[in-house]
Amino acid sequence: KTGVFAYQTICTHEGGLAKYFAPRKLLVCAVHNASFDPFKKGKVVAGPANKPLPIVKVAIKGEWIVLA
Repeated sequence: KTGVFAYQTICTHEGGLAKYFAPRKLLVCAVHNASFDPFKKGKVVAGPANKPLPIVKVAIKGEWIVLA
């Protein structure tokens, strides 16, 4: 994909913090290991979560990434 995309990183299972795990290219919650694919609209790929991460609308303005 090209461009910029962002997600709210509060896990949709129980509110833990999901962080980017570069080796697997996933956002992973440390609480119960729910995993989300940022390249597929925050889709759940593992763990107890059943809803994707909410999308945060962003845009590129010059050299900045800003809320859209």
